[in-house]
Amino acid sequence: HVTVNRVGVAPTIGLNDPGVRVNDGEWFEFPNVVRIGDEYTPVQSLSLSVVGTSDSGLIPVGKTQVIRRGADPLAGLRIRTQSRLSGAGAIGAARTVNLTLMVTDGDNQSSDVSVPVLVTPRERMGVRVADSSGDSKGVSFERVGDAVRVDPAPWFHDGPITVEAWVYLRSYQNWSRVLDFGNGAPNDNVVLAATVGTSGQPNFIVFRGGVGQGITSSRQIPLRRWTHLAGTVRDNVGILYMDGVEVARGIMHNPRNVQRSINLLGRSNWGDGNRYLDGVLDEVRIWSRALNPSELWDQAFPPLATASDGLVGYWTFDSGLRIESNLSTSGSRGLGGNGRAELALPVRMPGIPRSVTFGIAEDRVFNFDRNIVWALP
Repeated sequence: HVTVNRVGVAPTIGLNDPGVRVNDGEWFEFPNVVRIGDEYTPVQSLSLSVVGTSDSGLIPVGKTQVIRRGADPLAGLRIRTQSRLSGAGAIGAARTVNLTLMVTDGDNQSSDVSVPVLVTPRERMGVRVADSSGDSKGVSFERVGDAVRVDPAPWFHDGPITVEAWVYLRSYQNWSRVLDFGNGAPNDNVVLAATVGTSGQPNFIVFRGGVGQGITSSRQIPLRRWTHLAGTVRDNVGILYMDGVEVARGIMHNPRNVQRSINLLGRSNWGDGNRYLDGVLDEVRIWSRALNPSELWDQAFPPLATASDGLVGYWTFDSGLRIESNLSTSGSRGLGGNGRAELALPVRMPGIPRSVTFGIAEDRVFNFDRNIVWALP
């Protein structure tokens, strides 16, 4: 009588998407975080568990679970974070906790993998709204803490750039931001501000390290109507545009080609509790070239092809709770945590202006309603 003990290779375990994000003090579920397999043991019989954490104060092992759904070879995580980071000024306090997952097969062989989890202060991410045109969405920022976070990346290079967005302001909140990408305050920030202080005058500024150079509009941005706001830098000259018209020009830095880890739409890197945007953003774009005035305005009206020359970041907010950008530099990421944007449809906003061509007969009086063109309230 001969007994044969079959022992194969160790099971396999890998990451499908290591970009797991959570806000502190809440439960989050992440399907399809890891993939597992084994030479002999069926997938549904493999044992998968969380066996370690690099910061038990933020994510204790006892506050994690592995989600299994039948024979599905993909597994997810359920994580409960501790309430330790919350606070109006804690925007820069995000930190990464590494969870160690282990898979064990029927031969008692095991493998492990480290899953990085970015833990950020608890905050509301904004309310997604539809506009009255029916073909566009936006994100409404209405209180302190509202923000959209964008993944860390070298979004800008040491050369020409354009940043632009459609903006609908309800009020002039102190130094409210359209976009603020950086590593803290001030640390290589690229800032497009809706208003300097509470003046209502937009501002565009670029920091190299802690030194900033910027320009401020000579005009106020109108309240309660859509305005196209854009800033360009080329050959150390910055230009600020409103609705395709130049409103400021001056000497400005080119942004350094560095990784920026705190990238915010609708909120400031400075973390002041009173710096928030009271309004709606849509069609936010970043370019690796300086658009000229004609193409800036011609391309302002959504939608825009993601293959457009020099387009490196594009957020339309049109696809449910996700920030979509079909560009290799940014991928497709959720609004933090388990879809942290708050869905509030069918809220209606005035539609973004559309480009309309009119034919006018010679020697005829032509009347038109501005609401047809601008969809204003």
